[in-house]
Amino acid sequence: MTFRMHALGFMCAAALAGAVTEIQAASWTMSPEASTVSFAGTQTGSEFTGQFRRFETAIVLDPADLSAATIEVVVDIASFASGSPDRDSDSQNRSWFHVAAFPQARFTSSEVVEAEDGSYVALGTLEIKGVAREIELPFTLTIDGDSAVADGTLSLDRLDYNVGDMDEDVEEELVGHGVTVTFHIEATRTG
Repeated sequence: MTFRMHALGFMCAAALAGAVTEIQAASWTMSPEASTVSFAGTQTGSEFTGQFRRFETAIVLDPADLSAATIEVVVDIASFASGSPDRDSDSQNRSWFHVAAFPQARFTSSEVVEAEDGSYVALGTLEIKGVAREIELPFTLTIDGDSAVADGTLSLDRLDYNVGDMDEDVEEELVGHGVTVTFHIEATRTG
């Protein structure tokens, strides 16, 4: 009986160790120097582009088992850089991102699913300027050994998040309501 209990305990411990190893194997650490979160919008009818220079990710994803997948992205809004000092400065004020009160934007997944074409969709909540909305974040994923590359594009309406919420800022002729966010993430398996 003692031997059987020890054998059972050993098998349970081995199974738990295996589960932990699988979770660790599905964890990914982003390479900040190779990863980008970019955006494109319009101002007075002309397109402008830029990026958020600082952001962090926490990613657990195994394409063979998406049930445990989680993705979190936290963007430092003060790192907004569009190539225009005036626009960059204005982006921080109360009517735009109000960085003093809302220094971060955050995406947190609730589920990751595979699309019919072999790409993926992260379902979750995007919070900007204190407004949280459910979104679908589509992306492609390429894994080569311990390296992964994810790319995706998301279309947003800035007014959904009260970005540019003063009377003069809501005129679409001045600043377009639609914003396209594009991301490129390079990461290394950590386990």
